[in-house]
Amino acid sequence: MANIKLKVNQDVVEKLKKSASDYLFDIGEEVEEVAKQLCPRDSGRLANSIDTLRKDDDTVSVGSDVGYALIVEFGSRYQPAQSFLRAAISRIKSQHQ
Repeated sequence: MANIKLKVNQDVVEKLKKSASDYLFDIGEEVEEVAKQLCPRDSGRLANSIDTLRKDDDTVSVGSDVGYALIVEFGSRYQPAQSFLRAAISRIKSQHQ
């Protein structure tokens, strides 16, 4: 087996990290868009609250800060689940595999 040493310019490494981070954020925005489409609507408050946030270079969060979002997503003993976020993630995930 041959050994190969490769010296990579640190600027190139940083550009690749930025590119990967931007790609991840773009996927998060795709999930956001689909979740807003799938979200059940009454007043539209929940759908309008869905947002994509970059936590750090390799973490993106898509969700809502509306208090009842979890009840809509997962249901309760009084209301069946109306999964909009998990469905959006599943749909986008299948497009990027």
